[in-house]
Amino acid sequence: MDPNRPKSMEGDIVDVLLRIKENGTTSFELTFDHIKALKRCSVNGYEIGGGSTVYINAWAIARDPATWEHADEFLPESFLESDLDPRGQTPELIPFGFGRRGCPGIGMAMAEVELALANVVYKFDWGLPVGMKEEDIDFEVLPGITMHKKNDLRLLAKLVIA
Repeated sequence: MDPNRPKSMEGDIVDVLLRIKENGTTSFELTFDHIKALKRCSVNGYEIGGGSTVYINAWAIARDPATWEHADEFLPESFLESDLDPRGQTPELIPFGFGRRGCPGIGMAMAEVELALANVVYKFDWGLPVGMKEEDIDFEVLPGITMHKKNDLRLLAKLVIA
């Protein structure tokens, strides 16, 4: 490789081919059949021969009982207690979009969740459970870049009727 090559011209050949395919900057149609494994490699114990095209079976991932309990049922509430990161970096969420092919509206969706939560907070009067005093509120936080409470904050909500 040319040591004088500019940084903009460096990169993995597959990434370069994918970028060209997305941009449509060639005079010919570039398909996924043109983008193949360049040499023999091993992925999770599977041997991939040179010149192979690998397709990810999102349907099978979405129905894997080792990952999803009740995989064939539509149960959106199953995500309530989940540790999965909804921002598209979790392989289990490939059926919903993943990495660069993830949901283009994820930023807006996360903002909408925040707006909905703000409306819920606004529409209720919040108070402490019976027998709890303000001094009993635990302000201890977990270490990290952002502050997360170590223990849950428990409150009672009363609907404000205006």
